[in-house]
This record gives sequence, structure tokens and C-alpha cells, in this order.
Amino acid sequence: MTRRRITPAIAAAATTLLVLTACKEGGGAAAPGGGAMLRIGDTGSTISTLNPFVASNTFELAIFRYVYPHLVQYGTGANIEGDFATSYTRSADGKVWTFNTRPGAKWSDGHELTAEDATWTFQQILAHKDGPTARLASYLNHVTSVDTVDKNQMRVTFDAPVATALSQISQVPILPRQVWETPLSGDASQLKNFTNDAPLVSGGSFILTQQKKDAFALFKANPNFYGHKPKLSGFGIQFFGSADAMVTALRQGQVDVAFDVPATAAGTLKSEASLNVLATAGLDEDFLIFNSSQGQRKHPELLNPQVRKAFHEAIDRKKLVDVVTLGMGAPATSVIPPSLGAWVDPAVGVDGPDVSAANAILDGLGYTKGPDGVRVANGHAMSYELLQPTGLTGHDRVVDLVRANLAAIGVKVTPKVVDGDAFGQALVTPSEKAPSYDLAMDDWISKRDPDFMLSLFTCGQIGNRNEAAYCSHDYEALYDAQATAQDAQARHAAVAAAQQFLDREKPWIPLFVNPNIIAVNKKVKGFAGSPFVIDTTSRHQIDDVQLG
Repeated sequence: MTRRRITPAIAAAATTLLVLTACKEGGGAAAPGGGAMLRIGDTGSTISTLNPFVASNTFELAIFRYVYPHLVQYGTGANIEGDFATSYTRSADGKVWTFNTRPGAKWSDGHELTAEDATWTFQQILAHKDGPTARLASYLNHVTSVDTVDKNQMRVTFDAPVATALSQISQVPILPRQVWETPLSGDASQLKNFTNDAPLVSGGSFILTQQKKDAFALFKANPNFYGHKPKLSGFGIQFFGSADAMVTALRQGQVDVAFDVPATAAGTLKSEASLNVLATAGLDEDFLIFNSSQGQRKHPELLNPQVRKAFHEAIDRKKLVDVVTLGMGAPATSVIPPSLGAWVDPAVGVDGPDVSAANAILDGLGYTKGPDGVRVANGHAMSYELLQPTGLTGHDRVVDLVRANLAAIGVKVTPKVVDGDAFGQALVTPSEKAPSYDLAMDDWISKRDPDFMLSLFTCGQIGNRNEAAYCSHDYEALYDAQATAQDAQARHAAVAAAQQFLDREKPWIPLFVNPNIIAVNKKVKGFAGSPFVIDTTSRHQIDDVQLG
């Protein structure tokens, strides 16, 4: 989550361009490698927390990738490579992974960085997996124990061979015990309130030196980094209140890279001699989300998959793509985005738009239209509040189109816009409580393996990433089957089965896939296009960049 979300506070902070000025002035400062500062702009996200146990959006997760060590990471392609671990082996039965870590490593505060830090982090996550560490614990499914062999070697033991073991472990940051031991002590009840203020103790390639919530973040190269030193002396991220402001800053040379460039600006930026525009099929999908909690009593009809199917049939995805992305995106058919290629089951989500079929479904359920054209279900109007967060690019147009589509089948939708924090609190409630919303609209960015998107519907993620509060033990079995499948063909079949189940149940309706458009000043060398906005699975996107 990896979501992109921005709050109104960014607008005031971004217009000052303070962070960009700081980066420009800091460009000549002494730093390892003597490289320059890279200045990044974005409009579709924010950084509202530095706590990895509560973070969910893209740039927050990217911070942890650059600041904290990980045992392994993705390389420039789709293969896993060592990071803090120089090598790793798997036992003959597939249950035990042994990682050999880099000797002589240090945290940025001078403390020794060893395999014991990784063991301690993993153990703490597992110790509180049913409570405050559940978000990261989802990456350690089937792990039964973690132990240190010596200061440069650790073992992770699973209860079964897990096909996604390395991919999952690559998502777990190794935390400095000297910082996190207190908030993780006892029952860790204060963990989610721990602010982890900058500057952060770092073991990764960069140190976060300064950050203002929802406004900017500044990084400098870590002189103690154990790996290949980055070519930059540092980088800064500025969050803008509008795409126009970011594009203007790019044209004026106040930022070097602009993420989340809107489709409306892509064409004109391509004509700029100083810029490269990188447009790739994205991993970011927009969804219509139903409150699927069995505890919600206000609109029980929304728990019926047939009602959700009627909504799905009514929505014109191609029009969403044409209007919102100017044809640069793609209709979404599955919770797995098209960019993941063969993982997407071509059989799911292909129906619609078919307003006649949608009306027939609701007619068959006995939900007749009242004099105002709105249907009545269970004695009340099919009139729902649609919760949406501020700042998601193009969402006003998305909501208008979806409202019109649903009005054609006798369903009334009233949008309610709230800031990102309030949105998260409304959807992600403690597991013992039912969310209070009716419908919601949000976007999610997939990771490289389909397991992440499939995990969003597991019972254990209610109160964390499961925004629909959906829970099915039948689905749990399918999710577990894809994680433990032992050959590629069996896993593809299991992933397809999980997608087909979600397509029948429809706790979320996939709407469309956003294109990933990045504009880069030509003086930036080594910056490659990617389906990610900012890559949360690998450091290569920034570590390999230099300014010419």
C-alpha cells in the first residue's frame, strides 16, 4: 500500500517550494560520492507517518525501503536479489531459509548492524501479529520461528514450503532495536502511537534528515551504508497541492522528476526539449468498495453479491478510461492489474456495461423503484453515501460518472469527501467493530507478486488493510493455497481461483487502471520508467540515478 493519498495541508506547504530550495542550495554540500541532490515532485500522495506499523501509502513505504535494511529486494527486473543478506539457502524440505548477512555493517548512529537486528525485528512482528504488528505480520504468514545462528547468519522457519517466501520477506524492514525496543515492549499497546520522528536512524542507502507531514521529506546519503553507495548526495520529495503547480515547477527547473503527471499534461510535456516523459502501464487501480462487514446492519442488501454484481454491470469502465485518463489507462477487470501479465485471469470481470442486465438483477430481487426513481430494498431507499479521500487525481470525474451509471439502475449515490486520515479511520476500524461507511472509492498500487493484492481480502487484515472488512473462510483457503503452491502451474491456477472467487463475491469492484506517467529532466541519468509511481520493492530507482 499501498495507496496514494494527499490532504489539503499539502497545498499551503507545497506552494512555498521550501524543500526544493533546500535541495538546490544543498547540492554543493559535501557528501559521500560528491553527487548532486535529486528533487522530486508529486501530487498524488503524501507522507503522514514514519511508523512502518501504520504506514500504507506509496511514499511512506518507499521511505522505509531507502532508510531501513531489508534481507532481500527486487533487482532491476523481476528477480529477487540480496540486500542486507549477501546470500541465502533453502532447506531440502523447503521450510527453512538461512540468510547470511553482511559483516561489519553499522547503523547511521554508529551501532553495530547484524543478523541479530533482523531476528529481533521478525520476532517482535510475530509476537504481536494479532495486534499492532498485524500489518507487517501479513508478510510472515506461515513463519513459526526466527533465530540467530551467529551475528552474520539467521534462520526463518515456516510450517510449510511457501512459494512467496522471498517476495514476502523482501517487504519486511529491519528496524534499529535501540529505537524500537521501547514501543515494542510489553504488549506493544503504544506502538501505533510511536511517531518515529526524523532524523531516522538508518541502515539503508539514505538517511531521512527532515520531514514535514504531508509536505516534504529530505534525505542525505548514508556514509555507513553497507552496500553499493548511491551516486546522489541526497534527494528531496515535495508534495504539491495541484498538478498545475508541480508541472510549473518542473518547467522552471525547480524539480527534476515529476511523478503522477496527469494525462492532460503529458502531451504538452512531451514537446519540451529538456524533458523525457515516461508513460507505462501502471499498477495503480481505482476501486468501488462495499462495506462488506457482517456487522453492518444499515444496508444489508450491500452484503448480497447479486446487488454488487448489478452495480458492476452498470458501470462503464471504458468511459472512465476515456474521460479520466484520456485513453491512456485501461479498464480494470480484476484486483490483479494487467501489468502483472500472466497472473491476471482473463475470465474475470469482463461483463458490463449492461444496464438492462443490472436492472433485471435488481428487479428479480424485488427492489422496485419509487416515484423518485430510486429503488427500495428492505424497506429503505437504495440511497448510499460514497466516501472518498481528498486529492486522488481525477476522482471528482470518476465519482460523477459512477453516480450517473448507478442512477440508471435506480441507485442514488451521494459523495462525501474527507481528508486522508478521516478516510482511513472510517474504513480501517478495529476488527471487533464494523465500519460505518456504505460505499467508498480508493486506489491501490499492487506489488510485483499478486499475493499482496489478494491478501487485502483476508480476515486477518480487517482493521489493517482490508478496507471492505470482508471475511470468508472459503477465500482464506484459496489465499493460503496460492501461497503454498509448489510449482508455477499450480500457483497460477490457485491465483486464478482466488480471483474468480473475488469476482463472484465482489467486495470491491475494479474500475480502471491508471497510467504511470513520470516526467524527467534530461539531465537526470539512469532513471528508468516503471509501472510503480515510486518503487517500494527496490532501491535501484533512486540509488542508480545521477545528475549529468
